[in-house]
Amino acid sequence: MKTLLHIVSLQVVWWTSVLSSIHFGYAPWLPFLWVIIFLLISQFTHWFDPVDRVLAVILCTIGIVLDTLWIHLGMIDYIADWPFAWLCPLWLFTLWFAVGFDFRHSLMWINDHKLIGAIVTGAAGPSSYWSGAALGIATIPESMTYIFPITLFISWFFLFPAFAKLALWLEARFNTLETKT
Repeated sequence: MKTLLHIVSLQVVWWTSVLSSIHFGYAPWLPFLWVIIFLLISQFTHWFDPVDRVLAVILCTIGIVLDTLWIHLGMIDYIADWPFAWLCPLWLFTLWFAVGFDFRHSLMWINDHKLIGAIVTGAAGPSSYWSGAALGIATIPESMTYIFPITLFISWFFLFPAFAKLALWLEARFNTLETKT
């Protein structure tokens, strides 16, 4: 039940971030509220551990690099009135941060089912970006109709299982540090 709650929360973050990007001119900071909410929840509850903050920063950094790379390779163009056109929009920072923050609670099953996890996350990548394009927050050039989803599939196919391994390693490292103090 707890895992389902985490998965639903990620869906809420995705939808609110994506839909708020449509009205970016009115409230550009709105998606970033989720980062603050996750940090406050982790500070004042036992739902998250310090390792979750570290994972959030790592995956957010990886995601920003990948999404900015897709822009520079001409694979996607974001519609939002974002003052830093060379960098992926703020709402994407929020999505990557939220997925990283919640990873151990909703996606660690990938460690036990590596191939299925790689295929599921590989397929989730292209469908997420195509959904955003269908909602009008991005355009995918016609010349990238096949290249972009294949590139996304491959990158997410390898990224998420590798990140799950990193999450396990960091979790063990943090547990070792906690027992020493």
